[in-house]
Amino acid sequence: MTGLLELGVGGMKLKVGGLDPDADAVRARTVREAAGDGFILAADANQAWTPREAIRFARLVEDLDLVWLEEPCRWHNDLRAMRDVRFAAGVRVCAGQSEYSAPAAAS
Repeated sequence: MTGLLELGVGGMKLKVGGLDPDADAVRARTVREAAGDGFILAADANQAWTPREAIRFARLVEDLDLVWLEEPCRWHNDLRAMRDVRFAAGVRVCAGQSEYSAPAAAS
């Protein structure tokens, strides 16, 4: 983080979605503490978690002011899992960059 801050980087998307949402939350907290409150921080789980795991992570980092949590759940064109994470944890959720079908992208 020190090197990024010295380069003037103002934010980053942190890769999460490992086997343990708790360990990912510790890493996110470490980044926030090192970078400070003005640093823009997002997280991308690359569809790695169940809704329960994603909600756990989101609740563990709710005080870190994530800009968004990207593709937290395995979704296979079922957007309900991400909706459930949004409603249960209050985190902004985004997804879709890996969507390849026109009908799904239009929904």
